[in-house]
Amino acid sequence: MNDWEARLIEQRSAVRVLIDENLPPSLKSHLHDLFPGSVHVRDIDLGHSPDSSIWDHAKAFSFAILTKDSDFADHARAEGPPPTVVRAGNCSVAKLVSLIRENAAQITTAVQFGGAIYEVSFSRAAATPDAGAQ
Repeated sequence: MNDWEARLIEQRSAVRVLIDENLPPSLKSHLHDLFPGSVHVRDIDLGHSPDSSIWDHAKAFSFAILTKDSDFADHARAEGPPPTVVRAGNCSVAKLVSLIRENAAQITTAVQFGGAIYEVSFSRAAATPDAGAQ
């Protein structure tokens, strides 16, 4: 492992993801090596909570929000970061894990440099124009 790879791994470990109610709790274990310290909303008694409560928790405790809903993306566009919203469309857990793994470096960059939204999809995985990531 070269220095650049070691720094990237160190940066990833600084990013934690709060997994929204609409995604399975098992996702946490699939992403643990990329984003240690990530939690599902049910783990912290925020299951079935209003989006505003989840947003406030993510902001207060420096989490990015992983979701498939547009509500958080709309909120991020209106208020800006933090937190960064990582949004994926409707897909299987295996496909979502693959997309996140393929885009982990870009997600990390978006989170660490204050991107509002990072969207991953099958046709493309890229930061939205207002995300601030490159």
